[in-house]
Amino acid sequence: MAKKKRGAQQHRWEREEEGILLAWLDHTIAHREVDFESTIVTRLNSVYTIAQINRKLAGLWKSYGPHHEERKPGIWVSDLNTYGSECLKRTNHMEYGLPQEVLKELTTWTMLFEEEYAAKQLLQPSRKLRSQSRSNDFSPARRTGLNSPKPPIQTSQTPRKRTQTYSLTPSAIKREIESPPGKKSPAKKTKYKPSQNISSPNIAFAKSPNRTPRPQMNTRHGRAGRHRKPSMSVINDSEEELDNHLGRREAADDDNEISTRCICGATEDIPSPVERENPYSPHEWILCSRCITWQHILCVIYYFDGAPLPEEYFCERCEPEFHMNREPNQSSTHITPSVSVNLRGSRSATAPIEEELNNLQSVDENIITSLAGETPSTMLPGQSTAREKISDLEEEIWQLKLELEVRDTTITGLEREVSCLKESQKQRDAQTGVPVEKLMTENLKQERSLYANLRARQEGAKFAKLAATSREWFGHIKTDHGFYDIYSESRQILCQRDCENWEFTPSLVGHDKLQNLVSKCLSVELRTPEQMDEAMNILLRFTPDEVVRALATCALLLWVFETDFPQFDKESSEFLNKYRELLATQDGAVALRNIDLAARASLTRSMAFQAREIPETAKSLAIKLSQTLAPLFSQMPEAREEVDWDGFATWHDDIEEWTGRRKRFEDMFKAALRMKADSCLNTEDYEIVIYPPGTKFNPKTMETQAIAGKNSASTQVSRAIGLCIEAAVFSHARKELDQNATVSEATATSHNFLQREEKDRVRSLPIVKAVVVLVEK
Repeated sequence: MAKKKRGAQQHRWEREEEGILLAWLDHTIAHREVDFESTIVTRLNSVYTIAQINRKLAGLWKSYGPHHEERKPGIWVSDLNTYGSECLKRTNHMEYGLPQEVLKELTTWTMLFEEEYAAKQLLQPSRKLRSQSRSNDFSPARRTGLNSPKPPIQTSQTPRKRTQTYSLTPSAIKREIESPPGKKSPAKKTKYKPSQNISSPNIAFAKSPNRTPRPQMNTRHGRAGRHRKPSMSVINDSEEELDNHLGRREAADDDNEISTRCICGATEDIPSPVERENPYSPHEWILCSRCITWQHILCVIYYFDGAPLPEEYFCERCEPEFHMNREPNQSSTHITPSVSVNLRGSRSATAPIEEELNNLQSVDENIITSLAGETPSTMLPGQSTAREKISDLEEEIWQLKLELEVRDTTITGLEREVSCLKESQKQRDAQTGVPVEKLMTENLKQERSLYANLRARQEGAKFAKLAATSREWFGHIKTDHGFYDIYSESRQILCQRDCENWEFTPSLVGHDKLQNLVSKCLSVELRTPEQMDEAMNILLRFTPDEVVRALATCALLLWVFETDFPQFDKESSEFLNKYRELLATQDGAVALRNIDLAARASLTRSMAFQAREIPETAKSLAIKLSQTLAPLFSQMPEAREEVDWDGFATWHDDIEEWTGRRKRFEDMFKAALRMKADSCLNTEDYEIVIYPPGTKFNPKTMETQAIAGKNSASTQVSRAIGLCIEAAVFSHARKELDQNATVSEATATSHNFLQREEKDRVRSLPIVKAVVVLVEK
């Protein structure tokens, strides 16, 4: 069997496509959640199939990958899946590598894919978080209301990203919201230290020159606070509720219970060290669901009366910017704490309610921003916040509503105008009796019918005044252009195969159709097996591509041009024959020929003939040619399983190759059938000449075959023909038609390609020159 040709002509890979292919391969290796095979076809605009892409990767690895003698044929799969394009780049130990054009495209598309991936990650809504203790002695089953999975470890080498510093008062928080993002708060950074005065039931501060006083927690009544549900959060927004809340906390008598209070004022009960049986570690973090802030437990914890206080806090400067979550996209389950309003510093119990609402508004902004995955540490420069996006969408909705109102108004006006026009139409039709639109429609139909009749008369008028010796040309396809299309398709029959050598020696014995083509090609008789073997030896001197083109030319001559196609009067009719006899007797044979040509032209250009009969005939001829040439490329031509469902021989090739060859066969025969039918409308005859081997080369009627299927302009007068792969086409004038000619002589015939004597074309020049292969002297 002939080898398959690498790189089909219909799929030529560009440098940009190679860069996209390798860049996407590297991208899927870096991000394993992206599947390569299910996305690469779309990335390449569905131009190539996955099989073609795999073949391209194998070809790149073979051309630019590591070259050594011990490599296995299938190792390219593991190399590319593991290292990507790195195994194709030039190094000091590699002789070959990717070209610079591909490397530039690879770098460009790699950056674009990574930017696209980063943008998609930022636009995905972040999942809620849940803190978790990082100490080994904290049981994972015991979590507080504010706890969520543990944040990243902070070490001396880990840089801390600073964000805005939030003030403790609502007015300061409001100023922070209104200030531009990135403008830092003028508040000083201080250090917290717990107060030593715990006798007072209210919150007290112990001032220090180095540290900011840290508030203590008042006593809370019982353990009921630890069992609150998240949905039981209450905001006390009146003085009475605040006083009652503080009174209940003063009456608390459980010395073992502790609580945490965030910088935003949210509080939540957590198990005391006595209940946990282990002290809290300075490495434990806690997340507040109100302001979405990470903080150390020892920095926000405050104790009841009698509970020991830590001498030092884990954070020397415990401020909001050191507790912001730096990984908002990590998976967790968010737990809403029990929230109560806590007063700090100089705030009194009679603070305005508006300040608390402003505080909640600022917390709301932080929650929306964090849920959208847009914390200050993750937002890119110039990126909009979630509230800005919501504002933009609301404005867009408002614009759409305005446009909808305008359209509704326009539609209402148009409906009013239509109603008025209908009323006017009724009044007009009542006066005339017949709708004007109906009259206009009938007139248009009559006009189209008249134009069709006029065109038919003009077409028939072309044939009405033809003389007996006329050589008028009525076809739509020029002869040289038609044969150029035919030979263009025959030159591509084996474009996907190795057309240089024969894989085995074919035999002509038992293949009658192939014997007829070879006999016509070589102008010899094949009656005995010895003659068949000798003819096959002559063909084996040439390449498979040259032999197939020569045999395809013979098939076109025998199966198309020298037949009586098209046949419009397949069944004889006595009425039609009598009609022709009377016409020839009354008006003469020339008038009968002219009318017959006009009728043939109408049938040839009909849609039924062009769109149905020609494609069906071309399909059957393509199947016939594939079966005839199969013994040249298959050592088992009798194997019936190597054919398509309708009998097309596949020659043991893969589906992509033989389906492409089938389309070229059908296109070649379609062009030949249209050329043959169109030539029957001309009042002249044609001749196709296939020169036998040994004929002296004549530059006036022949041209030589060069490399890569191109015709050579050089003339080799002293050499002889070895094989004629494309036939020459001549045209000849018909004899003068006598007025007393018979009906059969006057009737237009489909047999217009006839073989003549060589002396009849000595002084004639061909319309299409023959293409031949010369042999050595």
